[in-house]
Amino acid sequence: MKKNNTSLTKIGLYNQKVHEHLQGTTLDAITQLTIKLFKDNAQRNKLNDAQYNKAVEEFNTQHGYLLLKKGKEHEKAISKHYNYINYPFLDRSAMKSTMDNYRQYVHSYNQQA
Repeated sequence: MKKNNTSLTKIGLYNQKVHEHLQGTTLDAITQLTIKLFKDNAQRNKLNDAQYNKAVEEFNTQHGYLLLKKGKEHEKAISKHYNYINYPFLDRSAMKSTMDNYRQYVHSYNQQA
């Protein structure tokens, strides 16, 4: 079994409570209209994620857990290992000295042959 390196953030935990509440709740037409008006007002007022989440908390305290917060629900655990290999960087001077050494080697090899 593969380990999952993700954990829930505060937003993820809050949204999990909302999902659990919504599974056991049926929404009537008035509640659905209230949710629609809330979302329309949030979009019209151009709320950022922090402002939106604060407004969602206030709304949910009055009406129950009905709206999800915006933002990252999961965060990855910090890995101790790199996912890539670092190759050494060869600049111009290193390349030049390497080619000089190669030419000397070829010359000495040709002399021996």
